This record gives sequence, structure tokens and C-alpha cells, in this order.
Amino acid sequence: NIDALTCTSAIVACRNASSWQHALRLLRIAWRSWKGGLCKARAPPEKEPSDMPGLSSANATLSALERAGQWRAALNLLFVEMLRHTVCGDEVSYNTVISCCEKALKWQHALSLMVSMERKHLQPDVIAYSACISAC
Repeated sequence: NIDALTCTSAIVACRNASSWQHALRLLRIAWRSWKGGLCKARAPPEKEPSDMPGLSSANATLSALERAGQWRAALNLLFVEMLRHTVCGDEVSYNTVISCCEKALKWQHALSLMVSMERKHLQPDVIAYSACISAC
């Protein structure tokens, strides 16, 4: 198994090298090597097994996708893959995907993400609001 720190560090290195495909592949390989999942409800990060690639690895991957302008892949990671592995997105996850949609001028998706945040009892912040406004 790939532990969380190693996985996140490797994904950040891929992000910094503008290699979003490798970042996404690393996350998928790490998740496939694990049985079970993380949060059925919104458990605090300190409750996650420290050696399972979870939210920090997913957020690093979302950041790589955002830098590369891969808004479709970012939406898929947040709403499909993270849920499949029971990794609950946080404000950082949503802000990153909203910023990705902003750069692609996908204001409808950015606004939908804001609504989704509120439904999940996450508080949009100035980053989310600014990105939504800029997307329009």
C-alpha cells in the first residue's frame, strides 16, 4: 500500500511538474490498493486512517487538475471518484474545483458547486465567491 504522505508528496511533485495525468493516476492506484473507505458521514480529518491516501491526496490532485485547466476531470474526481472511495470533499476541494471552473468560464458549474457546498453544510468563503463572480 502507498501511505498518505508518500502519495500526497508524489502528487504535489506531479502538480508542480504540470503532470496532472500522473497525479490522477497515482491517486487512483493508491485508492485501488486500499480496502474500505473513509467517511460515511463527514468525519474530521483526524479520524481518517493516517496511512490511507484520503482528502489531502485528493485535494493535491484537484489542485493539479485546476492548474492544468482540467475542469471536467476535476468535477469527476469531486463528484464521482471521491464519493466512490468515500472521501468527503471539504471547502478546499470545492474552492479548487470552483476556481478550475472559473478559469474555463464555466459559471453554471461554479454556481452549482456553491449550491452543493451549502447542501453539504460547507461554508463558501471569499475564494469561492470571488471565483464564481469571475467566472461570470
